Amino acid sequence: MKALRRIIYSWSLLVITFSALAGDLVVTAQTPNVSVSTRAEGRNFIRLPGLRYDFALTMGCPERMPPQSVSLSVADTRVHLGLDSDDLASRSHVEVSIDVPAAQIAPVAVEDFCTRHEGGNQETQSESVIIPSVLSAQAALTCADEERSEMTYASAVLNVLLYCERDGSPAGHSSR
Repeated sequence: MKALRRIIYSWSLLVITFSALAGDLVVTAQTPNVSVSTRAEGRNFIRLPGLRYDFALTMGCPERMPPQSVSLSVADTRVHLGLDSDDLASRSHVEVSIDVPAAQIAPVAVEDFCTRHEGGNQETQSESVIIPSVLSAQAALTCADEERSEMTYASAVLNVLLYCERDGSPAGHSSR
């Protein structure tokens, strides 16, 4: 039992030491809303418009290693935050928006949502649906001193909330 405690104690010191050396980076994103027109039955793929994602980055570097740069990318869209290192060093929270063009977003498959059934006016009843993991975001934080530099990476899945637009009156709001 004493040997087991020693192993667990050694392992916990290793984890604490590792996390003390690495920077911290957390990425969160707001889910955009997209209105969808009523579609004919059997049309399961939806091409999304360009989407705007609003991000909050929470970051921190090890002591005596100030942040040098932060970048965020979604699909083929990349943003390098235009903050000088003094301004970046004084901030632990940064907000940024990224506009992802429609050409960078694959069509999403949505079965039996906002459809009009053939042979009648019966429509599906669901007014909204969340499509998970439509895109993903990757962020990188570089912390450096005069002797070394370290990069910390984080990622987040990006969802989309679809609203069904019936009879020309949207049930939700557009993403832009």
